[in-house]
Amino acid sequence: MHSILGKLKKLQLKARRHPEPTYHPAWPLCDEEISRPDMEPQHGSPLFGTLSAELRIMIYRAVLTDASRFLHICLNRRDGVRRRVRSVAHYWCVDMESQFPKWQHTCYGEKFSPPGQEFRPITETDDKLLSLLLTCRIIYAEAMPILYRENVFHFRGGPPLLAFRASISPRQWSSIRHIHISSIHTKDSCMPGAEKKWPPEHIETWDRCFEILRGDKTLETLRIDLMARFDMWGGGSAHNTELILMEALRKMRSIPAKFYEVEINIDPPQEFWDALGEVDFAVIVRERQYNETLYYHPTSLQF
Repeated sequence: MHSILGKLKKLQLKARRHPEPTYHPAWPLCDEEISRPDMEPQHGSPLFGTLSAELRIMIYRAVLTDASRFLHICLNRRDGVRRRVRSVAHYWCVDMESQFPKWQHTCYGEKFSPPGQEFRPITETDDKLLSLLLTCRIIYAEAMPILYRENVFHFRGGPPLLAFRASISPRQWSSIRHIHISSIHTKDSCMPGAEKKWPPEHIETWDRCFEILRGDKTLETLRIDLMARFDMWGGGSAHNTELILMEALRKMRSIPAKFYEVEINIDPPQEFWDALGEVDFAVIVRERQYNETLYYHPTSLQF
């Protein structure tokens, strides 16, 4: 025990004598004059001594991006782990061809477990996506912009988007160019306590998401697939479902994305659009299959 305490004291003294410099977490993305770390030229490395910058960029793109699928950002669940963990996790989509709504992708690992309860697994990220960036500072500087600017960041509803935004710097967030959000709204979206479980989307959470997106002046593409249901069982009248959809759409105006598209699951009459007023997004109507077996119960995905 004494030897362990002695080692800890030595480490503390070393840290005080040689404190780690603090830098802006997104310094490779910052054009203005800010504190930047010293970087060794790495002339002895074939990556820098032999390959041109253009070839290195091609390598970074091959490792860090995939234009054909989403980079899912989800809430990070670590059951039974006491140490502090990052609030969100990421993984590549493996279910892009699914006919179900995107928030029902098999990527999330939820399975039906009788009698009528759904199993939600612990979140794990094993693709080592960030390992390349952490190799050295030069790679970090060259590759970080590619990671943020060239992937499609997908969020299942508002909670992971808010958690991800809170976990990174404003500079990192403003470097994201492509966002896709999948959500479902029901009559319970306005109920007290609805923000503690998902689905359905809580309307205040939804509003906060679009407040953030309205301030993002560098966003190039924003796609939303939005499902409106009276309840998770698919009941209720068409009129009541339209009211739920209208409340969600009203929160989604004035986003400065260059391309803004919204997919909805019902085809409202012209009176609906007249009441909603002018919008700045294109609308696609598509009724997708719904996984009734797995997502039938309204409280199945409690956080």
